[in-house]
Amino acid sequence: MPEWNFLLCDCDPPCNVGRHMHCCLPRLWQRPPDDVNWYCCPQHDPARRQADGAAAAAADGLERRPNPTPLQRPTFHPTAAAMQRAATAEAAAHDLRAALLAEFADLDSTPCRPAQQAILDQITSKTAGLAVLTGGPGSGKTFTTKKLTRLLRQRGRSVMLSASTGAAATRLSAFAATNHTAFGLPCRGAFTPWQLADPRAELLRLTDVFILDEFSMMNQVNLMHVLLRIAEANKYAGPEDVLRKKLVVLVGDHAQVGGGT
Repeated sequence: MPEWNFLLCDCDPPCNVGRHMHCCLPRLWQRPPDDVNWYCCPQHDPARRQADGAAAAAADGLERRPNPTPLQRPTFHPTAAAMQRAATAEAAAHDLRAALLAEFADLDSTPCRPAQQAILDQITSKTAGLAVLTGGPGSGKTFTTKKLTRLLRQRGRSVMLSASTGAAATRLSAFAATNHTAFGLPCRGAFTPWQLADPRAELLRLTDVFILDEFSMMNQVNLMHVLLRIAEANKYAGPEDVLRKKLVVLVGDHAQVGGGT
């Protein structure tokens, strides 16, 4: 073995051991210059120890660094235009509530017949379920329906009026709509869900009592679609759940020929 293949390291403290070059870590494939210190143990290299110390100090500094301030959620201030729109919407809602509460006030001075009063007392005592108000032509169904709506609203319950036809809805109330409009009933084809943001769904959620006039013009499918729509808007389990939590009043002449059984 050539003499230069056997070296003495310059470790501090000195190792005083010889290492063959090809066994060195890292390996030496040629003799280092005389002015270069060779360390058989990397941890004894002063430059390596200095670099390791700097890294350890940096890591220690990171561990001792205080926790950063959590990000604050930005505060958004509504613009003047947005505030004006909100105020306008609130004013419109207030006016609508006042108009609904005052509707049919002209009937307060008109007394009910005993049979009509008994019907009103029976229906207004119900908080949920299904009620049917029926009678022949000229029996006072429309008058009783308006009286019922007036009483329910005076007691703080929200009422939606609808009818099978546009003519019947107009005759009943300025705020009434057809069943197809109020509940999105399909004119033909299958029942389709509403979009999540459909404003009609919010109205169905806020309504306590649904009064449907001319129910004799409806068939079982129409009525089932009405109940399904109310259930969908309120996230109820089904029609049975609707009748446990909402009051549905059907008004009409059962003797009339309707849309089917």
